[in-house]
Amino acid sequence: MWLTPWHLALGGTFGGLDGDADGAQPQLGGQRIGASLSGMLLGPEVAAVFAHGPLELRASIAAGYRNVGLPVTTFVRIPCGKGGRCYPTLSDDEFFLEPRATVVVHLRTITIGAYAGGDLTGGMGWTAGGVVGIALPDWLARAEVRRAP
Repeated sequence: MWLTPWHLALGGTFGGLDGDADGAQPQLGGQRIGASLSGMLLGPEVAAVFAHGPLELRASIAAGYRNVGLPVTTFVRIPCGKGGRCYPTLSDDEFFLEPRATVVVHLRTITIGAYAGGDLTGGMGWTAGGVVGIALPDWLARAEVRRAP
């Protein structure tokens, strides 16, 4: 199967972490440190896709918003939420603009791969991650290049 040799793709990037500061915490020098990293990432992504057989190389740019938080469990809990009490949290919120390079392989209806990129806004530096996707058979049929014999 040959996919379209090159095309533009519009998509999104998203992710999240949700830890629990009430669980067992490691200690360093007698002080408890938070083991509950939480955060989220959300934004659109535009890519130029170059395909050859089941292999795809993508050059993309992603932009959006991300935040990350770490509870400080050595402090006293403070009021939060609907009458609850939580540890105060160190947090960082920012917008990002990130060029990325991605390699994916299409294995029938499953797609797997990896990406790496760097933030141009001077925020959180470099990122890397995995890509997992599905492609229904009718999607694959529409993407095939039909060549005249």
